[in-house]
Amino acid sequence: MSMVGTALLLGLQSTIWLVAAWIVWSFRGLMVGAGSPESDVNARFAVAIFAGGVANALVLVLFVVRRRKGWAWWIALAMQILDLAVATAAAIFVNQWWWLISSVAAATLLLLFVSRRATAYPA
Repeated sequence: MSMVGTALLLGLQSTIWLVAAWIVWSFRGLMVGAGSPESDVNARFAVAIFAGGVANALVLVLFVVRRRKGWAWWIALAMQILDLAVATAAAIFVNQWWWLISSVAAATLLLLFVSRRATAYPA
């Protein structure tokens, strides 16, 4: 059951990243005008967020397909630690909405450890 929850949280997190990228891309030149340096910075930020969403989606596929392999768990763990660090930094320096991604990454990390412990020490 915890594997299903982990997969659902990984899917939720990749969806949040992709929706955030779409929102930033859609509004990249809203207040500053198209072609301005600020618009270019917003476009690069949107592409970086999109890359994070694609990486999360790839980790989700890897986790679901190869969940019985130990290295898939380690890759999912590393991705969640990276997500937590990036989202926390973005929440501090960019926007408060990034705490949402931080909380989902923290919950996924917790569930990854719970599922690992449940498979390592069955009752």
